[in-house]
Amino acid sequence: MIDWWMVATNGLWILGLTFVLAAVSYHHWLASETGSRRRDLFSASSFQLPWTLGLFLACIGWALAQAPHWWEKTVWLVLAAWCGWRMLSLVAATWRRD
Repeated sequence: MIDWWMVATNGLWILGLTFVLAAVSYHHWLASETGSRRRDLFSASSFQLPWTLGLFLACIGWALAQAPHWWEKTVWLVLAAWCGWRMLSLVAATWRRD
């Protein structure tokens, strides 16, 4: 029988790492096309938001699926909370600019 909880939680961290890979790949390509430095593009909010969202999803997925001990779950959830706070502050800063 399929363990749907494991499918969902593992899918969550895989989705998160997909966001991270997509953000890094796109901004690496953009730097090579425009002649910009990657460091400058990686500090832009167009990179920071998907990067942080990906880390948030990955941390939640690892906390729910992979961590066998309570202290590991706590570490992953604290990291997820930090990423969630960072993500909300990035969204708020974007809204204030517009």
